[in-house]
Amino acid sequence: MTVLVIDPGESLSYEFSPPSRDGAACFVFVNPLLATPMTPGGGIWDETAQGLIADGYGALAYDFRGLNRSRAAVETELDPSLLVADLRRLTAHALGAPPIFVGLGFGGLIAAGAVLDGEPASGLVMINGLIDVGERLAWVAQALGLLAAEGGAALQMDALLPLLAHPDYLEKAKASSDHPPEYERLPERSALINLYRNAAESEWALPLEQLSLPTLVISGLQDRVFLDREVVNRNFARLPDARAEAWEDAGHLLPAERPEQLTRSLARFAREIASEPATP
Repeated sequence: MTVLVIDPGESLSYEFSPPSRDGAACFVFVNPLLATPMTPGGGIWDETAQGLIADGYGALAYDFRGLNRSRAAVETELDPSLLVADLRRLTAHALGAPPIFVGLGFGGLIAAGAVLDGEPASGLVMINGLIDVGERLAWVAQALGLLAAEGGAALQMDALLPLLAHPDYLEKAKASSDHPPEYERLPERSALINLYRNAAESEWALPLEQLSLPTLVISGLQDRVFLDREVVNRNFARLPDARAEAWEDAGHLLPAERPEQLTRSLARFAREIASEPATP
């Protein structure tokens, strides 16, 4: 675990493995608007990242400011513009070449926002991220904050996971955890509540037409909360250089549900945009 100090009491924790193969891309993973499964070193991206690292690619995963081992002052508002600035700050600090940003859900919006703000990138992957943050999803974000406030991440995930993931993954998740889990009420001024409040209050109307870089859009069709196929199709048509994949056997938490499949898809995308030969 490495820490990038921003200000006293403000930092980003991250895990980074540089590319081991000349010319290979580095993937930067940006978390969704969910809590505990994202921690670097034990999080949702790990299996996919390790597969890419084994193939010579680089991988960087981090926690939003204020979550897990990243730190934020109580008075810091964790609004999307700050999260975009943090991603740009971390990328400039750790990397020497433009990466491929990979964002899950809300993380796709943060990654796209960084590119639109001028952050160099060779590619963008939006996993279940072509969403319109209108009244419905603002309501969902507010409800997630209320759930987290009452019972922490455990209550949040217990309420939401059956609607997010493929049944195969749900069976494994239930078998590997204690049910019912222990719920713990969060303090009113916790960073997680701060994050959800700002997400619910923010307006996102990204100019997708300006995302001229190669973009891969992956949709998990078992997602019963965030997936709106009409919205995905409409927004996809606005992207200048996009390709799409729709996965019948995954939901919203695609890196946890199908990590090996995601590794293959990301490596294929990297080869395509870099004109690399396919590996045997």
